[in-house]
Amino acid sequence: LRREEEEEEEAQQRKTEIGEAHARLQQVRIEYAETSEELRHLLSSAQQQQRERKQQEETAQASQQQHLDTQSNMTHNITLLHRSHTALLGQLREAEADRDKVLVEVEAAQDSMRVAAAEVEALD
Repeated sequence: LRREEEEEEEAQQRKTEIGEAHARLQQVRIEYAETSEELRHLLSSAQQQQRERKQQEETAQASQQQHLDTQSNMTHNITLLHRSHTALLGQLREAEADRDKVLVEVEAAQDSMRVAAAEVEALD
């Protein structure tokens, strides 16, 4: 009976871990979606600014350095967002792996509980 209680506690702990892993996975998915949206916005903004820069260069060579600086900053920002996006993908994969590992552990704990219950029944 004590063993069964310990196994139930372990199963409850595994369920808690699954819940936590699922919450972490959801948070990573939210951050991934937000980062993806920011990246799309920045890319669209960069494309619009590139069109504007081309017009300005046709009318005034003096503004060329300013445009190059802006382009550099945009490229830097996009690079940073891309790195963040890549890191979040890694976190998403890690969270999914954690969740899968905990699910396997819960299944094993449930199997152990079933075996213990069968053993208790056999003793009766």
